[in-house]
Amino acid sequence: MGLVNPVGNILQVTSKSFSRYTIKENQKELKCLAQNLMKRYNPKSEIITYKDFFNSDRKEDIYFGNTEGIDSLKGENITVIGTPHLNPIAYLLISVALGYRMGLEESRMEYIPVERNGLRFYFTTYSNDSLLKEVQFYLVESQLLQAIGRARVNRFPAKVLILSNLPVVGAEYISFSQKELIELMK
Repeated sequence: MGLVNPVGNILQVTSKSFSRYTIKENQKELKCLAQNLMKRYNPKSEIITYKDFFNSDRKEDIYFGNTEGIDSLKGENITVIGTPHLNPIAYLLISVALGYRMGLEESRMEYIPVERNGLRFYFTTYSNDSLLKEVQFYLVESQLLQAIGRARVNRFPAKVLILSNLPVVGAEYISFSQKELIELMK
């Protein structure tokens, strides 16, 4: 059947991860960066992110983990901020529940080159274990795609801006140099 050509647009900036940890470490700079990117590429958009981030700028109480079945944003412009990682123990527990046995070495995460969905990129994941990596990617991608899907870009002319270092298939990627990113964080 192939890929569907969406009616709307999906733009993505992969220069920063916007993970919970990164946001906690650099909250002021990353909030400023996100606001400047939204102002430039998707002004007046609804935000979907972590439950306790950007609370004052959100109209709806929609956040990672609370997006499924929500249809109130169809046709609306959305900005999705974050790479919704789970606690690494969750990936390990799910793998064990699937019957997988592992040692300490397999459960170490590293920032490594990854090839997924026909794309090559760097990501913090399990270097030696394909099952753990698949479990992690499935859970992170599911949350990200649920958030993106709220705009219903396949049927409506909405715009979705994604601020996450996990590339999404079908997105138009926007790149910045380190110098440009630093300027956008001011």
